[in-house]
Amino acid sequence: MDAFAPHRVLVVDDNRDVANSVAALLRLLGHTVLPVYDGATAIALAPEFDPDVAIVDLNMPGIDGFTLAKQLRGSRPAMKIVALTALPEAHVERRAEHTIFDLRLFKPATAQDLMTALAF
Repeated sequence: MDAFAPHRVLVVDDNRDVANSVAALLRLLGHTVLPVYDGATAIALAPEFDPDVAIVDLNMPGIDGFTLAKQLRGSRPAMKIVALTALPEAHVERRAEHTIFDLRLFKPATAQDLMTALAF
C-alpha cells in the first residue's frame, strides 16, 4: 500500500472536533473513514468496519488509547496503529505499551503528518 492508495481508517478521539477534523481531511485525501469518540465504540465497530489503519488518541476516558491499541492489535495483527496525542513525548516513552504503535503523531497533526502515517 502507499499514501495514495485508499485506506479504511478508524479515527478514535474523545475530542469530537479532532476526530471529525482528521476524518474530514482523510476523506478529502480519498480514504474511507469512521470517526468514533471512545474506545468501547471503536472495539465494537472495528470488526464490521474492517479498518487497515487506526489513528488513536492516547489520553481518553474509559478505555485509553494504549488499552485500545492492544485490543485492536490482538484481533487485527496486520492493522497499522498510529498514536495521535497531545501528551508529551517523554510521557509516552515511559509507558512500555508505546511499542504497540507503528507510529506516533503529536497534536496538532498536519496533513503531511497524516499522509506520512498512511504511506505503507
